Amino acid sequence: DSSVQELYGMLYQFQMLREDIRTENMPAFEEVVEGIKRVNNRLRATCSELYPSTLIPFGLKKSILSYAYRFQEAFPEIDLNIELDDDYQSFPEELRLALYRIFIQLLTNVVEHADAGSIWVNMKIEPQWVVLTVQDDGRGFAVPKRWITFARSGRLGLIDITERAHAMGGRIEIESKPGIGTIARARIPFQSESSSVQ
Repeated sequence: DSSVQELYGMLYQFQMLREDIRTENMPAFEEVVEGIKRVNNRLRATCSELYPSTLIPFGLKKSILSYAYRFQEAFPEIDLNIELDDDYQSFPEELRLALYRIFIQLLTNVVEHADAGSIWVNMKIEPQWVVLTVQDDGRGFAVPKRWITFARSGRLGLIDITERAHAMGGRIEIESKPGIGTIARARIPFQSESSSVQ
């Protein structure tokens, strides 16, 4: 919260200085202001990502939709399409949090690496599996044979979601080629909280 407040303070100070900026320097000035706004938006999003207030009382679907709304506000140039089965709050808390963070990391990957115009998010709930898919129409990439290559190239987000999925007994599948976009799919087994109580 303190970091967000400091950025807001800087933003207001910059806006007060606007009248004193020479015309030839205005484009650079506006670029700095927009940069502060972007960082502030990302910080606010990160705060809510740590543990969303909607996750326990309202379930995974509503938490994803809530985040998607904020994502669309931050990145209006990206067409975000979402189709989700309703989990009816039946997932164990640990599974909800893992899937939520996988979802966020996949969206972050698209923003940081894909240069995509559209993203499609789909969550299917099968009898013993939940399948979360995030697809984009971005630049794509050559999928390495070994995941360690991602770490060496600095793509630690994919390593993170893989470890989260493995910790839940699931797996991550990546389909991509340069120029054709990417499909990332998390397959995780589950037993609903209601059925686990005997």
